[in-house]
Parts: sequence; structure tokens; C-alpha cells
Amino acid sequence: MSDVDIRSGGTVAVDTATLRAAAERVRALAPLASAAGEAARRVRELSFAVFPHGGRFEVATSTLVSGTGVLVADVAYLADALENTAAAYELVELRAERALAETSGDHGRVAEIDVSIDGLRARWPAASDIADASELAATGRSDEVWRQLSAWGVPIVGLTGALGIGALALVLGARGALRGADAPGRVTRGARLGGSVPAVTLLPQPVGAATGRPAGLADLYARVPTGEARVRIERYTMSDGSRAYAAYIAGTDGSSTWDNTANLALYEGDASTSSAAVAQALEAAGAQRGDTVQVTGYSQGAMVAAHLAASGEYDVPVLATFGSPVAVDVDPATLVVDVRHDDDPIAALAAPPSAAAPGADGGVTIGRVVDPATGPHDVTMPAHDGGAYLETARRADASGDPRLAALEQRLAVYDAAVSVETFAYSAEAVPTPAPTPTPGLDPSLHRPLGSRTGGDVSGGGAG
Repeated sequence: MSDVDIRSGGTVAVDTATLRAAAERVRALAPLASAAGEAARRVRELSFAVFPHGGRFEVATSTLVSGTGVLVADVAYLADALENTAAAYELVELRAERALAETSGDHGRVAEIDVSIDGLRARWPAASDIADASELAATGRSDEVWRQLSAWGVPIVGLTGALGIGALALVLGARGALRGADAPGRVTRGARLGGSVPAVTLLPQPVGAATGRPAGLADLYARVPTGEARVRIERYTMSDGSRAYAAYIAGTDGSSTWDNTANLALYEGDASTSSAAVAQALEAAGAQRGDTVQVTGYSQGAMVAAHLAASGEYDVPVLATFGSPVAVDVDPATLVVDVRHDDDPIAALAAPPSAAAPGADGGVTIGRVVDPATGPHDVTMPAHDGGAYLETARRADASGDPRLAALEQRLAVYDAAVSVETFAYSAEAVPTPAPTPTPGLDPSLHRPLGSRTGGDVSGGGAG
């Protein structure tokens, strides 16, 4: 049996009025169940009068009485469960609305919601436990990370500086939390990367023979570059002459474009050298605004992919992410396949799933615990390793889970392509030129902001 956990993506919308109507119909059965129980007891009394020595009649009538008693209890339990479940869904929605109101500073609305929450909890006490369990299921994927950190008792992630994003991971989370309304670890639908676009030089890389469309989740991940190339673009030409594209974006490699500076910029919602390189690669392959672009990314590449899908610049039928430090809200037409290991500290940086824009029906979140043991080896972050994510994708494909059918359906569209062309690129950051001193001015006035010069500076303090 596979240890891969496949969950439907996004948040399910529930009609609580329907749940309560069902509870009323079930509760209406209670008098009938009670009447059946009373009739069963009368039958048992009559059987004792006719057959005072009992025998099999006593056993049969006692079983009947016991069965109707269970029926009465089950009717009451089911009705209560339906009502508590309806209240629990309403509590989850109210809590989410309260968080938004609190973030926006609408204290009046917060007070109104608190009254509604208190009323639900008073009327249906069990609803709070159900709501807590539901929210824990949505956010609990990082619990395994913190269990392992606690078990070892040292700042594991803080020791992983040589591994790219790892060393910066906790700093990213802390910096993002200080941004107030901008929730760390989330890319919202329609958001565009901020800041200025860094200048990069695109460098074509050799590619193998053109192949057909990806055959499944593992094939999607296998096309993410692992060598010199950092981004792979596939161009599909259909029988009607139209074109569709696929982009596969690699993770951090420490180069001048896929480095920790790029990680920090992307996590905080700003353009990076890597996002600039991917944009150039798509343009070089012929993609234009509004074209169909299927996107797959790992780690830093998953952040670039998330921003690309959320921006609305392209029509993105499939967004597949592996080990992403961010969650993403996308257009309802985009199918999201999110693969994140439960013990991956990088994936744990992502915000909880959102009810606002979960993407198309059929989206899934796929996870597993890669390395439950704790110890010094955790400094290498085995759960974030690319090979581990490829293995998870293979296990998911082999599971035969019907929830992966939506992905297969979207990939099958490319079977109609009459040709497939492949391009691969790396990129180099273009150094920012130093400012040219203005003739006649003291060159020290052009020193970088925050730099210090020798000698005593009156009024200066420690910085």
C-alpha cells in the first residue's frame, strides 16, 4: 500500500442549510423509532405471558427490543451530528471572516462576529471541536516538521545555509510576518510581482530530442531541469495552427540568478532574477500574453510558477508545484497539483490553503513523511530533496487514485499536437553599474547608502 496521502485541493463549500434540513428530517424519525421500541417491548411482554419459560422466543424478542433501542439512539446521534457539523462549518467561515476583519482594522465587524461565534458555541458545544479538527487538517502538514525540530532540540533549518533556500527559510517567515496585512507564504490571485525587474542575460542550453506531452505527475517533475539549464520551455503546435506552452522551472542552485536573493524577493512578492529569466524564456519561445502555458516548478521554481499562474498574464490550465514555500490562489480554471512533504521545512513556510481561490475542481494536494527519524542528518533536509519529490510523484502515479484523473485529462489535450519543440535556458544576472560621480563633487557623497568612512562622525551612533 502506498504511503502517499492524496487530498482534494482547496476548500469545499458546504450548504449548511441543507445539513440542517437533513437533521430535521432525521429527527422527525425519532417518534417512529420510539414507537417501534415501545411495540417491541410489548411483544416481549406478551411472549413471556405465552411462553413463560422463554427459550428462543425470549432471545428473539430481547434482540428486537435491543435493536430498536439502538435505532432510537442512532436517530438522535445522527441528527445532533448533522446540526453540529453545520455549526462547525459556519464557525470556520466566521473565524476566517473575523481574521480578515481584524487585519483590515474593522473592529466593529470583529465584535459582531464574536457575538455570532459565541452563540454558535453555546448552542452546539461540539461544533468547536469539529471546527478545530477541520482547521488542523488544513494546516497540520507542518506539524511533522515541528515535531522533528522539537525532538532533536536544535535549530536544524538554521544550519542549512549551503543548501540555498534552507538557511533563509526561517528568516523569510519572520520577515513576512512583519509585513502586516500581506500574509507571508501566500500568493494572492491577480497579484503582480513588485519592485523593478532585474536585468538578466538568457543563455540557451542544449536539449535532448523533442518528446511528447508528459505522461503523468512523475513525468511532469522529471522535466524540471537539474543541470546547467534552469528553465525548460515546450512549445506545442496544434493541428489548427494554434500554440500552447509548458514551462518547467528549477529550484535554487546558488548561481547569480537562482540564489537566496531571488528566494527572498519572491517570498516577499517582488520580481527576482529567476522570475525575469523565466519571463524572457517564455517570450523567446514565442509565448504572448493570454497564451496557454502549463507551469511546473520545484522549490524556488515553484514560487516563480505560483506568481506566474496567479498574475493572470497567461491562461494556465495546470499548475504543478513541488516543495513550494508558498500557497497560491488561482483562477477557477486552473487545476492545481500541490506536492509538499509533511516533514519538509521549506514547504512548511507556505500559508494554509485558502477558501477564496482554490482553482478548478479536481485539484489535489499530495504529501508523505519522507524521513520520520530525527538526527544530525536532518541538516541536509532529506524531505526537500528533489529525488524524494520525484519518488513521491511516482508513488502517486502508481496509486491509481481516481483524483489524479483530472490531471491526466488536462495533459491528454496535448496528444493532438502535430509538433513539439523544446528550449532550455540558464541565465546570468547583469551587474548594476555603479553611479558615475558628478564632476566637481566630493566622491564620498556617492558612497553606498549605509556605508561608513574613516574618522570621527559627530552625532553618529551604532548601526
